Amino acid sequence: MSIEYTVGRTSPVSVMIVDIQGRTRSVLVSETQGPGRYRTVWTPAADVTAGVYFARYQVRGQSFTRRVVITQ
Repeated sequence: MSIEYTVGRTSPVSVMIVDIQGRTRSVLVSETQGPGRYRTVWTPAADVTAGVYFARYQVRGQSFTRRVVITQ
């Protein structure tokens, strides 16, 4: 699954996958990034079961979340 996001100015950025209970399942990005458009890919690990997950993007104290449904 591809996750695209935009950074407005150089900032620490994190992109992670969390489960329905708020537990972090995967950290995709955790670094300072400059302005621009970015894309990262999440390939669910073998222990990720079918269900609802959330892609959480955090930059400069703001958090954005997108729902992700895994089917098998």
